[in-house]
Amino acid sequence: MKKNITIIFCMIITIGLFSENGLSNKPALHKIPDSINYEEMRSITRDPPEGDEIVSPAEFNRANGVLIAWPGWGQGILTDIAYEVARDYNVYIMVSDLEIAELVSDYLATMNVNMENVYFILDSNISSTSMWIRDYGPFYIYEDGDQALVDFFYGTYVGDDDIPYTIAESFDIPIYDSDILHHGGNFITDGNRMAFCSTNIYNYNPGSTETEIKNVFRDYLGIDSLIVIEPMHGDGTGHIDMFCKLLNDTLFIVGEYENPAAGFPGDFELLNDLAEYLETLQNIDGRNFAVSRIPMPPFTYGGPAGTINYTYTNSLIINDKVLVPVYGFESDEIALQIYQESMPNHEIIGLDSSFIIEWWGAIHCITKLHYSTNPLIILHEQLENLEGNSTPGILFRVNPLFENTEASVFYKLESEDLYTEVTAYLADGIWTATLSLINENFSYYISTTSISGENEFNTTLPEDAPLEVFEVEVNIVSCENNVIEPVFEISNFPNPFNPTTTISYDLPDNILNTVIEIFNIKGEKVREFPIVSPSPSHQVSVTWDGKDQNEKNVSSGIYFYQ
Repeated sequence: MKKNITIIFCMIITIGLFSENGLSNKPALHKIPDSINYEEMRSITRDPPEGDEIVSPAEFNRANGVLIAWPGWGQGILTDIAYEVARDYNVYIMVSDLEIAELVSDYLATMNVNMENVYFILDSNISSTSMWIRDYGPFYIYEDGDQALVDFFYGTYVGDDDIPYTIAESFDIPIYDSDILHHGGNFITDGNRMAFCSTNIYNYNPGSTETEIKNVFRDYLGIDSLIVIEPMHGDGTGHIDMFCKLLNDTLFIVGEYENPAAGFPGDFELLNDLAEYLETLQNIDGRNFAVSRIPMPPFTYGGPAGTINYTYTNSLIINDKVLVPVYGFESDEIALQIYQESMPNHEIIGLDSSFIIEWWGAIHCITKLHYSTNPLIILHEQLENLEGNSTPGILFRVNPLFENTEASVFYKLESEDLYTEVTAYLADGIWTATLSLINENFSYYISTTSISGENEFNTTLPEDAPLEVFEVEVNIVSCENNVIEPVFEISNFPNPFNPTTTISYDLPDNILNTVIEIFNIKGEKVREFPIVSPSPSHQVSVTWDGKDQNEKNVSSGIYFYQ
């Protein structure tokens, strides 16, 4: 008996076969659709998006699953990807026809892939050269909060340029078309209107000026800042994903050769210079990028493409999983450990990529994220311990950047039954919610809402809050010699302020000397005011003029005092 498989297929009119997300409600065999009139679609979608807000999601934003193309070779690495992703998320496999879909479905089932999360998309353009779905696209955007796709000219293999239109029809997502030549492997974005690519973008488009190309990125992808860097000399693709990757909105990993002889001539120095350069950059909010180095196994000559650049940056982030290429080298474990230390809340999975890397690519090159209709995530380092008698600030970021966003922190003391909401305020890309004076253990979670067009996105951290929350252990100062650590109210006005603010508080009778300390969001002390022998009423106040200990003006932002 032939077993059922789920097919996603393209038709201009659908009749009761699809649910709201464009997938069939239950597995079924469907007729292969008529071919799409690609030229007609292009004539309609040539102009850029018209929405007021265009947002490109980063790879670390929320996704429903992964798109892969099954061309009839390389099935080992494709099966490994399908197995790992389908454990928790959807896998959308593009095949040339229904017969291939049935064969692949049977094969994956024998390999213990969770077939409940596997769907097939039929496109006769899928050929032996179509594995590189990252490069021919499409690119995902949010146009006033609605999902849309952008297709750039691929220009490498016949037929692959049409595949993004099949994806658009399959998921019922509008698609916009640009005639500049651009590959998906040569694109990184931080979800914050900033993107990075190599100089291939200029080399591929000699008829366009740098300004014209940057305008295309702005108009089609919502990118306001495009950073263009030199590619590796020994890499045949010239794509940025072969040596560089963003793990979150400000943390890069950059490949590193052990010595000059380990890389193609000049690449050792190029990667070192790149790491130094990226550390000098700031994102659009004014925050610095950080760089972590990850080993690059020695470059070799050989393989069907003539050269082999082993890379660990050609990985895939899919929500809380990271699929990392490994090759059987001692450096594999080091690379996996670097990922784990950089992304502690993620499952790091190494997949043997020794075959596919010989064709100038690894895991990132042969996968494409199908993003969620709600891409919103919260980036936050959990507060675990706290000294008593303090007013902690909960700091976090929200990504991708939607202009209309609000956020709050909800916290509950151990002695209380209900959560208290504290509004968070945004400065330089950092959201901060300052809690009241804390003297006992407490729990908290973060909630945020973004509005774009007529769409509203909501998310929390932890994601199933308040069922799951962050727990904070507070170190209560013990009583010695019948002397109790004083508790008093402290405040400043005005807040926000420019150029001065006055910090005021009342001291208990047994306290004469105090120090007010002011810290930036990095925890660095910028100013202190010793207060000796306060007034008889024990009312203390000091005015801060926004200058540090060297009488230099500090930058605008959020500061904490104690």
